[in-house]
Amino acid sequence: MRGYLLVAAFCGLSAALGWVILLQIENSALAMDVAALKGRIALCDARTGNIIEDRKSDATVTDPGNYDVPDRWLLPETGAARD
Repeated sequence: MRGYLLVAAFCGLSAALGWVILLQIENSALAMDVAALKGRIALCDARTGNIIEDRKSDATVTDPGNYDVPDRWLLPETGAARD
């Protein structure tokens, strides 16, 4: 009888240990997912910051005539190579 109890206790302990190992593996996978999502959020944050900065710099242009724009950019020549 005592042998059966030892075998049952060993099987229960083995099952519990296996379950803990599986939980650790799942936890590691979830931690990697969280790190990847944090990286994606940081990238989106940087893109948003760049767009906001670009719009602010565009808002400072009061007179586009202050900037030199070559005529070939505005009036394409037929048969000429493009920039």
